[in-house]
Amino acid sequence: MLNETNRKTTKMVLMAIFTALAYVSVLLIRVPVVMFLSYEPKDVFILLAALIIGPFEGLMVSVVTSFIEMFTISQTGWWGLLMNVLSTIAFILPPALLYKKFQKDGAVAIGVCVGTICMTMVMLLWNYLVAPLYMNVPREQIVPLLATMFLPFNLLKAILNSGFTMILFVPLKAALSRSNLLLQESKEESKRANRILTIIVAGLIIITGILFISVFKPVLFGDM
Repeated sequence: MLNETNRKTTKMVLMAIFTALAYVSVLLIRVPVVMFLSYEPKDVFILLAALIIGPFEGLMVSVVTSFIEMFTISQTGWWGLLMNVLSTIAFILPPALLYKKFQKDGAVAIGVCVGTICMTMVMLLWNYLVAPLYMNVPREQIVPLLATMFLPFNLLKAILNSGFTMILFVPLKAALSRSNLLLQESKEESKRANRILTIIVAGLIIITGILFISVFKPVLFGDM
């Protein structure tokens, strides 16, 4: 078992490796799908980081990767950074939290299904709100694209990334276990990470809920 110093060093090294893999995957594997939307397997490596190191560390890998991407290759600036992080949070947290709680591969399978649904639905709302800002078009032009472009794209992306993650996770976990590199959180670290994740998830749910009600209030409540 790794001692405390080696465990922290190993955690930082693994986070750096997964960040590098996530960024390189964007550079080397970018498949145009429709308009400005391209598929890249970045979330595969971010989710692997969240499963193997921890959910909070996975989020840190996402944020750092998104910042590097924004300052190097992204053309959408801060809006792209926001969308990348929101998309990743919705996708990786369900499987990462379920696996952290149950420590069973089946929890990952269930989690990626939940994450796929969460990411698809969350990105529908946020694309409706944010896409007009970086596409420089009226919001009315975005509405028809929600069902015909954004929904199928995000669903396809999440399904592909879920499949690739499931293929890679078990052999990668076995390899790290044989190398004595699997990490075990201390109870204090686990409690602190859980508090931070609870705040992040609660904040995302509250903000998304408020925006959802604000956007769709005329449909839901009429002229009330």
